[in-house]
Amino acid sequence: MLAPVIVALIIAAVIGLFVWMYRSSRADRAQANAALQTMAADLGATFDEATRSVTGHLSGRAVTVTEDVQRDREGDYNRFARITVALRGATTLQVLRRSGALASIPGDLPTGDATFDRWLVVGTNDAAKVRQALAPDLLRHFVEWERSGWLWEVRVAEGHLRYAGGEGFMRPDQVEKTMAVLRAMVHLAERLE
Repeated sequence: MLAPVIVALIIAAVIGLFVWMYRSSRADRAQANAALQTMAADLGATFDEATRSVTGHLSGRAVTVTEDVQRDREGDYNRFARITVALRGATTLQVLRRSGALASIPGDLPTGDATFDRWLVVGTNDAAKVRQALAPDLLRHFVEWERSGWLWEVRVAEGHLRYAGGEGFMRPDQVEKTMAVLRAMVHLAERLE
């Protein structure tokens, strides 16, 4: 007689847990959407909820921030941010995560910052300009973002600076951190011109 009661309690607890998780994720998403609305207002734009993207201007530059979702081999969904910043000039730049397979890239530029050079690799066609643009504060941010999984790559080519990294826009703190990365990318674009 006790076994059916225990089974019923376990089932009720599992159902209650799933209901709580569903409501919690919906509340987080609503708060994240509100944070994205605030971001859009700061950029003089509107937030497109269908594409989870914002296109506007920051410091007079055209910028786009988009949540990208990709499915991995195990079937899990990976969410991350893509940032695009318009810039003028012919400088090319790559900042990529250093791995065993990626020890160097064309135009490899050691920055002289041992911590940065251990975690990331830089390639460019204009070493002098990029050395000037990659100020110590920006190098520290890049290392911090790489260590926390927030920096996958930064590429500058064909009039755009493109960033990929982060965790998507599921919580307000992720949106706030993406806005901080966007400000840094706009600052980098300014330094590269």
